[in-house]
Amino acid sequence: MRQNAVKLFQAFLEFAIFRNLIFLAMALVLYALAIWLSVEDLLPKVQTVCYKFGHVCAAMHLGYWADRIIFRARIADDSPPEHHIRRAIMVVGIALSASLGL
Repeated sequence: MRQNAVKLFQAFLEFAIFRNLIFLAMALVLYALAIWLSVEDLLPKVQTVCYKFGHVCAAMHLGYWADRIIFRARIADDSPPEHHIRRAIMVVGIALSASLGL
């Protein structure tokens, strides 16, 4: 059963559009957890950490799409290494600016 779930998850990650949705889903879960902790008035430090990590995950998602929109290119496994490095710099730069700005 577990091997089937792992294979299904790996097949899910094969689709390019779904790969990046993991960051968005993580951001939404972290935001929901931060909201729940604030409503229940529990663990304010954990609430802040969840909120900040939610920002970082949302910025990772935004960085990916910013690179796709600006350079209008999909990056496959056989793409030149410069394209992978460019996307990594874009995503990290946007995530860093979002996390430092907040």
